Amino acid sequence: MKRNASGRSDLSQTLEVSPESGDQFRLAFEQAPTGMIVSDLRGRFVHVNQAMAELLGYSIQQLADMGFQEITHPEDFDKDLFLVSELLKGRKTRFVMDKRCVRESGEIIHITLHGSLVRDARGRPVNFIGQIVDVTEQRNYEQAMRHMAYHDQLTGLPNRILFREKLEVSLAKAKANQDMLAVIFLDLDNFKIINDTLGHYSGDLALKQIAERLINSVRINDVVARLGGDEFTVALSSVVQEQDVSKILQKIIESLEKPLLLEERDFTVSASVGIALHPRDGQDVDALLRVADTAMYMSKRRKGVNN
Repeated sequence: MKRNASGRSDLSQTLEVSPESGDQFRLAFEQAPTGMIVSDLRGRFVHVNQAMAELLGYSIQQLADMGFQEITHPEDFDKDLFLVSELLKGRKTRFVMDKRCVRESGEIIHITLHGSLVRDARGRPVNFIGQIVDVTEQRNYEQAMRHMAYHDQLTGLPNRILFREKLEVSLAKAKANQDMLAVIFLDLDNFKIINDTLGHYSGDLALKQIAERLINSVRINDVVARLGGDEFTVALSSVVQEQDVSKILQKIIESLEKPLLLEERDFTVSASVGIALHPRDGQDVDALLRVADTAMYMSKRRKGVNN
């Protein structure tokens, strides 16, 4: 392959187009507002434009000694290899994929890669050509919107929707492994006293502390959620025996009974609790939630608590 004065191959010769067409393509390639790459069949870069260099934080000269593997997030590289193999086998003529890239600074960005295979007049593979668009801002926005849709805004815990989704997954695993699963409903007793005494700001601080205590009382694979108000739920997965549930529940109760320091005053809260066990109390999510919810309200009535 012929090289120019800089040691780089000429773009028109690389892609085997006429000099006239090559000049037009070269200008479009170099001045494109999105990242453009031509690589050899091993994924090593043959040509990159300035937009691509700026996107990744490297100089064009640095990228000349690099390839897709160096800029691709390790967890996404197998996707690259699969789609490239599909092109080489003729199963695809082009592809579009979302992936993560790693900038020179180490920052991870999200990009959309449009890739295709350049073949010579005899149909033999010559190069890959790709266009890269930075979609990091869009992905971050989507993730933020998803988090807002599925998490409680005050505590950051899963909300009712996400809790149900996670419970569906945990229940399927429990059935497959023939394990038990426990669902615990907790409703804080007389929590309104904190709001009435100190105001809702202090009440919110109390709920955040309670959420943290609940998380620290369960195992890493268990799920803690806030349904709203002063109601929380816990899903305990991979339960071997009922005594395991009792031990975790006791830990939860002890953590809740520790005084809450709010505006230099101690407040103590308790909770009415309802429990449902799979498979004893139900085979589906709705049945387990109904049993746990009913048991919790029965506990509250026995205590004579109204809220």
